[in-house]
Amino acid sequence: MKILFKFIITSLALLLIIFSYKFYQNYQYEKEIDQSWRESVAPIKKQYYEALEYSRKVKESIKKEKQMLAQDHYGGKTPEETLAMFVGALKKKDAKLAAKYYLPWEWEDKEKWLNNYLYGEGAKRFITVYERQIINRDPDYFSGIALEVKEHIDDKYPYYIEFVLNKETNLWKISEF
Repeated sequence: MKILFKFIITSLALLLIIFSYKFYQNYQYEKEIDQSWRESVAPIKKQYYEALEYSRKVKESIKKEKQMLAQDHYGGKTPEETLAMFVGALKKKDAKLAAKYYLPWEWEDKEKWLNNYLYGEGAKRFITVYERQIINRDPDYFSGIALEVKEHIDDKYPYYIEFVLNKETNLWKISEF
């Protein structure tokens, strides 16, 4: 009876050891699969969070642009009126005011550029050409209106100035000069 009892206890202990070993192997296997899955999903997760952050920044940027446009009251009700105001600022050699006829986020760069432009021959020549009032509209310009300011009717190289409508204030702004 004692031998039978020892045999049963030993058998149970052996079964417990085998079961524990199999359980441990299964645990390790599951752990490796989980780790492998995490490693394979990590780049996708990272891209997802980067895309969310980018989307948030774009929305924030659009909101900031709309606020800037809503607060911008420089420009005319027509591209020609905006051009006249711009030329008036050039005549006064006021680069800061002339820059205001561009889109708001370009003011700083345009002011620097205009400061150099105003004291060169380019501004004088443009004002002279503008005063001849040979201005043609280019209605096919894709995102607004473009004006050609010509020295004479057959001028092959006119000044080409592109305008866009600030939809927040309904004023025309220079987008390219």
